[in-house]
Amino acid sequence: KHLLLTRPVKGINIMAVDPGYKHGCKVAVLDKQGNVLKTDVVYLQLTGSSAVKASRFRGPDEFKLSKLQTDLGFEIIAIGNGTACRETETAIARMIKENVFRVGTKYTVVDERGASVYSVTPLAQQELPSLDTNLRSAVSLGRRVLEPLSEYVKIEPQHLGVGQYQHDIAQKK
Repeated sequence: KHLLLTRPVKGINIMAVDPGYKHGCKVAVLDKQGNVLKTDVVYLQLTGSSAVKASRFRGPDEFKLSKLQTDLGFEIIAIGNGTACRETETAIARMIKENVFRVGTKYTVVDERGASVYSVTPLAQQELPSLDTNLRSAVSLGRRVLEPLSEYVKIEPQHLGVGQYQHDIAQKK
């Protein structure tokens, strides 16, 4: 219920980040209607004995993210809650604190359930034919902030993990 009744964020551009280690963090900047403005991949740089405390993006990638905001004007950063979420959150929070992003930039952590499943569906391929499946996941995360219900209805309930008895319902109804 909480997942499906999440309040939409209206009237702003969003940068969505689908965190990752080896293959990088997939980034998508969306306009107010959820249209893709730009996509990219950036990499976390983990140093020190406690990776979470010392996580940051590589120097050129920090500049890339800052330039995306300058060029495309997003105000909110949506971070997926999957693998490397905490490290990505730490790096983004540090960038906000150090004013790498504009003053007033905020971030939120978004539930990733079903994003990777959606990204390989025929609907996702039809909506975003020029994007790689990994980048489609980042787009889906951003759209979950802009218009949550519209994005969640694209995913079958068993992939969202909502409802106590979701697996007890016959699939052919």
